[in-house]
Amino acid sequence: MKKSKNFQFFGPENHKSKICESKNYIFGNIKYFLKIFFALALLLFIPNLVFATDWYVRPPGGDYGTEDGTDYDNAWDGLLNVVWGPGGVRGGDNLYICGLHVHEITNPYDNFVSQADIFPVSGNSENERIIIRGDCPGNPGIVWGAYRNMFSNWTHIGGGVWNTSMTGNSDRVWYFQDVGVPNDDSYIVLNIVYSLEELRAHPGGAYYSPDFLGYSPFYVKLTDGSDPFGRVVFNEWGYDFKLNGTSYISFINLKFYGVKRMFKRLHEEVHHIRWENCTLWYASHSIMGFRNKNHHIEMINNDIAWAQNGIGFSVDPVDSPDVPHHITFSNNTIHHIAQRICDGDAHAIWGQGSRDIIIENNIMYNTGTGITFYNWDYQQSMKNMTVRYNWVYNTHTTGCGNSRGIEFNCGEGQGPDTNGECYGNIVGPNVSDVGYRYKWTELSEFYNNVCYDCGISFYISSTLLPYYVSAKLRNIISLNPRQTHIYYASTAEGSYIIDSDYNIFYPISGDQFYFRDENGWGYMNFTEWQALSKQNCTFDPHSIITDPLFVNPDKGDFHLKPGSPAIDTGVDVWFSTDFEGNPVPQGSRPDIGALEYISGTGCGVADLNCNGAVDIFDLIIVASNFGLTSGFDARADTDESGEIDILDLVFVSGRFS
Repeated sequence: MKKSKNFQFFGPENHKSKICESKNYIFGNIKYFLKIFFALALLLFIPNLVFATDWYVRPPGGDYGTEDGTDYDNAWDGLLNVVWGPGGVRGGDNLYICGLHVHEITNPYDNFVSQADIFPVSGNSENERIIIRGDCPGNPGIVWGAYRNMFSNWTHIGGGVWNTSMTGNSDRVWYFQDVGVPNDDSYIVLNIVYSLEELRAHPGGAYYSPDFLGYSPFYVKLTDGSDPFGRVVFNEWGYDFKLNGTSYISFINLKFYGVKRMFKRLHEEVHHIRWENCTLWYASHSIMGFRNKNHHIEMINNDIAWAQNGIGFSVDPVDSPDVPHHITFSNNTIHHIAQRICDGDAHAIWGQGSRDIIIENNIMYNTGTGITFYNWDYQQSMKNMTVRYNWVYNTHTTGCGNSRGIEFNCGEGQGPDTNGECYGNIVGPNVSDVGYRYKWTELSEFYNNVCYDCGISFYISSTLLPYYVSAKLRNIISLNPRQTHIYYASTAEGSYIIDSDYNIFYPISGDQFYFRDENGWGYMNFTEWQALSKQNCTFDPHSIITDPLFVNPDKGDFHLKPGSPAIDTGVDVWFSTDFEGNPVPQGSRPDIGALEYISGTGCGVADLNCNGAVDIFDLIIVASNFGLTSGFDARADTDESGEIDILDLVFVSGRFS
């Protein structure tokens, strides 16, 4: 049957209502099915979600409620009772270590090696790390890698000297008295002496053993001469974090003392581990050393001290392909290395046979050397080594120290493509040997480095054939060297490069430049140095002899005074910030040296009156001009906004010395 054009199955009103009902039905079902779809998708996704949980652990031997770790009042009873994995600390969680943790050994026949081992599990990813924290509210965390001796029977042999037997072999340094008395962060470091007679004569607070081997005698004289039972903390065998095979773990705001074994033996794959804002003190050799298969390691803003060696990385055996790589040491303070006892290296930071290493913004003092790289042989390489914005000063020659600053190879060996760059660093004062040392063939860039009060400022030398040495120096300052501004030597015929220009040397006192190639050698003055001619080499045609006018280099202030000849006289190189992170350049051209002169801030950032400190007198300069938009002291306009306002006050007050 043919339908007419005006044929309607429904009447006009019913037609509209049925259409709406149909639409509602269809869209309602779509929404329903979408809800089901998203619900199913969420169910599938939930197993991959990690909801961060805070866990707590307190010192062993307490009474902490349910002791299930769920909060401070119900904390786990000691580090050895922490639950790792299901039902406990997992990826994305925080573990708060609260209070003082010192492992106590009550039985001399216990297995020292394993009794205080801690086995964390891995985090899941960079965004789901396990964070082990020491900033427990009101009760900061302290962990000891040494143990409290609670088993020795001590015999008094007169004069305040007490005797017992060593239970197991131990290192000869780092024994402590009265740890945790009168507060958690209290202790006395006992001094080592080298004979029983010397110990008897000591006023107290010392110890002696002929060899520190098992069953050998151990003698101690506490500061008050009384019974040592329970008061002596011995080297090693305390808490030991076993990180082999782990990843994505951060240690934050913790104090670690006696770290001889705490993070050692990382010979399995270990990656994405971070130490941040931690104290790491007292080790017999290195505070920490990274080895084969260790990568993506970060040490940030830590206080590292009191060891024979600082922190570093190396490969063993030397021909292994699994070298440490992608390691960052940033904003650490490293000090008092190899000053107590030393029978090996004495570097703040050391490295051998690795790649993709960044060492930046660290402060190093009272060490044998600041930074040292070395290769064992001519097949081993170090690649992409970046050293920038570090300050090394007050190095020493105690024991095994050699009082040097930054060394790119302390030996002659180097494998293919060994290379590094060094810029924006400061070495000095009080570095008696070499400030900067470079021995590699690959052309290295030494830009905007400062050397003050060193033996030899820049030592660039390789005399072992067939290797030659190549380096480019720009915008450097060599001030008051004890011997030589530049020492350059390479005997590989025709291949070497010394490209030095736009630098400041001061003062020039006689023959303070050294040059050697296959044709001969000799010390020379600056005029003779500039007169040298060699293909591919440049000998400072635009460099100058003048005082750079640092504010107070003896006290570590290497800011430029107003009118310094270093201001706007450097050349443009490829980096864009200075030692303090200020943009480069500040003027028409980059400055020579590690610190850009900041217009309007006198002799450095916020030191408005050039007295070598940021103090109340600088704040007065801002306050007395506050609110002015014209006719003000230009020094007070720290941000050059044309107005002296609250931002200028904050800028100065936030940088008080």
